[in-house]
Amino acid sequence: MGFKHRCNNCCRSIPFASIFATILVVGGVVVFSLYLYDGMQTVKVIMSDHFLMSADTIQWVDQLRTGLIAVAAVMAFCALLKLLFGFMVTGRTREDCCRRGCPNACGKFMGGLFILLTWLFHIVWLAVTCCAAVLLLAQMMMSSMCDLREPGSCLDLTNYGIETGSFNGTTYKICDQDTILAFCDDVDYMWVPGIGILAGAAAIVLGFLHYMGTLTANYVYLKKEEWFEENYNQDMAMMHMKA
Repeated sequence: MGFKHRCNNCCRSIPFASIFATILVVGGVVVFSLYLYDGMQTVKVIMSDHFLMSADTIQWVDQLRTGLIAVAAVMAFCALLKLLFGFMVTGRTREDCCRRGCPNACGKFMGGLFILLTWLFHIVWLAVTCCAAVLLLAQMMMSSMCDLREPGSCLDLTNYGIETGSFNGTTYKICDQDTILAFCDDVDYMWVPGIGILAGAAAIVLGFLHYMGTLTANYVYLKKEEWFEENYNQDMAMMHMKA
């Protein structure tokens, strides 16, 4: 009976919802970063080898890749902080750490701050997910263009809204058949990174959406603890007055 009681207390101190959200966010960051690195490397190859862009022209690819991976790493770190906060406001830990005065006020402040940051991060990654979906759609269009082209014909990307000369006079038209085959192979290779990037970003969005629910619940619990504490103090004062 004692073991069962201790086991129940231990399980009540584990923030399963926060752990699930953390797994989604951290796993999504890992998948997103790995496939983003591979995919952007292939984009550099396409731009430099098939469209003959200079290294200075395509340096924005490395900058974009580094920036997105850095932002994803920061969000993974924030997810771990939210997990720590989840442990602090769950079960007996909440009673020991967040029951009285200053700890309770700090807990409510941190809970409100995390809710705000989670909402902002969710908006950012929702936009990243939409961009990843648009890029995957563009890849599908280029793949179908490769599949439906007639033998000996050229590939002209200006039919898809890309203006010639938008990058230092680059012409988005390929007529060399070997270059076309290499371009289509690279486009086909991009399927796996494209789907991986979209899946990773979607997992991060779901993780932050789950976090908003758990953080809101924790904030309500802390407010409830404050209400119980105030009523307990009032009851004790009434008892002393009657005595």
